[in-house]
Amino acid sequence: MRAKRATFEVQQGMLVRKHAVALVVALVLVGFAASVLWLDPCTGEASGRRSHAGLPLPASAMPPCPSCNVLLITVDTVRADYLECFGAQIETMPSVCALAQRGWSFEHAISPAPATLPALTSLLTGQIISNESLAQRLFFFQNRPYAAQLLQEAGYVTAGIVDHPALGTLEAPGRQSGFLHRGFSQFLNHGDLRATDTGDKVSASAVSFLESHARDKFFLWLHYFGPHFPYAPSAKDARRYGFDETRCGRIGGTATIEELRRLTDSVTQDELACVRNLHRAELYRTDAWIAEVLGALDTLGLSDKTLVVLTGDHGEEFLERGRFGHEATVFEELVHVPFVAVHPKTQGARRVLEPVSTAAVFDIIAGILAQVPLRFDREVLTRTHHDYMDRGTVRMRSEPNSFALYESNLKAVIPKKEEPLVVYDLEQDKGEKRPLAPDAPALGELAARLEAFVSAPVEVSVPENTDLRELLRLDFQRLENLGYFE
Repeated sequence: MRAKRATFEVQQGMLVRKHAVALVVALVLVGFAASVLWLDPCTGEASGRRSHAGLPLPASAMPPCPSCNVLLITVDTVRADYLECFGAQIETMPSVCALAQRGWSFEHAISPAPATLPALTSLLTGQIISNESLAQRLFFFQNRPYAAQLLQEAGYVTAGIVDHPALGTLEAPGRQSGFLHRGFSQFLNHGDLRATDTGDKVSASAVSFLESHARDKFFLWLHYFGPHFPYAPSAKDARRYGFDETRCGRIGGTATIEELRRLTDSVTQDELACVRNLHRAELYRTDAWIAEVLGALDTLGLSDKTLVVLTGDHGEEFLERGRFGHEATVFEELVHVPFVAVHPKTQGARRVLEPVSTAAVFDIIAGILAQVPLRFDREVLTRTHHDYMDRGTVRMRSEPNSFALYESNLKAVIPKKEEPLVVYDLEQDKGEKRPLAPDAPALGELAARLEAFVSAPVEVSVPENTDLRELLRLDFQRLENLGYFE
């Protein structure tokens, strides 16, 4: 299947800060000096844990590739356990899973946040902060280098093509979403609240870009909004996943978040299964659009010179904690996402078992400019982004934030700020229902590290008399249109 081609011209934009590349290369050299847990080259086992298909590796890392193109694909609202290559029993994204068989597959990848804007900001800056103030967070990220800026400064042609209504445009960026445009010569947003899926337009524009810039060194970022609510797959795709009007009761062929919230307390098991399958159908359709772009790489002879990175921004909750949607907690259904990287200088499947933050996307992109292998050992942290300290000026949820830190199979969680910390053993308790005893040996050390993150000061000055309501008016209007204000 080949989407209708679209014209997409990219022109070089203005230069970014010239010190950015040196800054981040130094970060890569200093900050990532230890290896992750790889499969043992002799036994195929990973430190006593289950073995996996793929090429066993000794302790090694991703090589630099200063001549590589970079294709970054982010998929909205995709939890890892809904993909067959990450343990699902139902096929949803065969093209993505085929990609995983060609390179690094990070089995326990954790998003820095269960919401799009903060997650993508961390992906493109490598920064995760714990501060509670929206104003502080806003001005902190305003002064950080972004991945596209680094590559643009290094001579790459840069383009972003998305279809998320909240990500804005170059003409009307919004204050928060506008940060994500930094370093892109052109940023094209096909997002439309009236359309159920515009992934075909993202792929058509991407193919056109690749055809126009096959001889250039490029960085292309694609974001697919399709799996996000409302779940509105084609009738054909819905039937593929067993949609039946009789069995699905009050769940129609389109499920909006408002409708699902009204059904929260009364939904039947059959209806819940139908909601899940509508979401699976959206993933399947998105996979087809991604396959078109990957096919264009092959057709144009670009696959052997392009680093491909694919991940999700966050997961989705289907009443595991009594809610539909995302952004509310740091449980696995919202923060465990697929993460795949295919490097043109390596061959074969490599499965990384230890937790890895998807903020490492920035490290991978910055690392291709370095001259040393990149290793993945940054602290794996995630947090919600409820802006309750700003509730006087911003109509956001007034819930305390949650925080989590990962170490091997252990996960330390502060469910709400000022509530007691708990630790889960994810090998023994995948549903996070049975926290370890308060005197468990691992709790003290993990607690200290997580508390240090939560309490770490953020050195940033916020201008006096900052009017957040006016500053973020466009951002919040877009979020409200998407159903984020209850």
